[in-house]
Parts: sequence; C-alpha cells; structure tokens
Amino acid sequence: NALEMAVQPGNTAMVVLAHSGALLDSPLGAEVRLGELGTGRILISNGVMRVGGIMMMSQKTGGQSELLIQHGSLAVGGRLTVGGSGVCVIHVAHPHALLTLGAGGMRIADASNNAAVVRSDINISNGTLRALVGGLDHTAGSAGAHSLSTGAINLEGGTLDLANGNLLLGNRSNTMGILSINAG
Repeated sequence: NALEMAVQPGNTAMVVLAHSGALLDSPLGAEVRLGELGTGRILISNGVMRVGGIMMMSQKTGGQSELLIQHGSLAVGGRLTVGGSGVCVIHVAHPHALLTLGAGGMRIADASNNAAVVRSDINISNGTLRALVGGLDHTAGSAGAHSLSTGAINLEGGTLDLANGNLLLGNRSNTMGILSINAG
C-alpha cells in the first residue's frame, strides 16, 4: 500500500504524466513517498494523479523533491507534507493546473525529526491549490526543537483556497512561515 520513489540515498526517480488520459491512482489509505533520501520529481503536464492516503515529499535529511503541475491535477486524500527534513518545491503553473487537499491538510517544511535547516516552497503562478475539507489547520514552517524551518507559499497568480481553514505561519520555535502574494 505504498508508492515509493527515490527513498534511498543516491536514488533518482521521475514520473511524467504527459497524456490527457494518463492516470496514476493509489488506493484509499496508501502512502506516496517522493525523494525521501534521494532525488524525486513528478511532472504532470496532462493527466491526473490521485493519492488515496498521505503524500510525503523529502521527508528525511538529504531528500530532494519537486512536483510540477502544468496542466492536469493532483488530488491528495490525506495529509500532504511538502518537505519534512529535506528540500521540496511544488509549482502550480498553468490555468488548468489543480492541486486538491483532502482530510489531512497540508504541512510545509515540517521538520519534526530535528533537522538542522529546512526550506520548502509552494509556488502558485497560475492554477489552483484548493482544500476540499473546511476548518483544517495548514502549516508553513513547523519544526522540532533543534530545527530551523522555513515554509513558504508564493502566490503570483491563480488561487489559494483553504476552505475556511487556518493557515499557521511559523507556528513553533525557530520556524518561519511565509505567505507572499504578488498578484492582484
């Protein structure tokens, strides 16, 4: 019940969904791990990726991951962790790009295992990031006691819709959360 990509040191993995009928579907409760200790990348230039459970990107120190949604969608049914103790970047970069969050909300730069320095970003230059469940907490910059964690959401176009949820920026010691809105 897991899809693991680049989970060991030195591993590299890349998934490309480039056809309008492309579908990568994981069952309810399944975990998707990208760039845990290696380097992982997902490119959705068409098609759909559905994660039935949680999706963890760059969960451990040394992990690097990137997700680019240019046209198509990613739906995460559980929690989306964008950079645990590694480095992660998500780009939502097309008017038809859609990233939806389910019942678990979103955590950006969530270095709960006391990593030294963590920085992760979500860049929305077009398209939509939408929470489907209202009233959830979404965090940008939350870390353990010995970490320096920065989580950022950069909105340069498109839509950020957290469905009446809370956006907690830098909600623990030694953390920084950034919400940058450069669109009108």
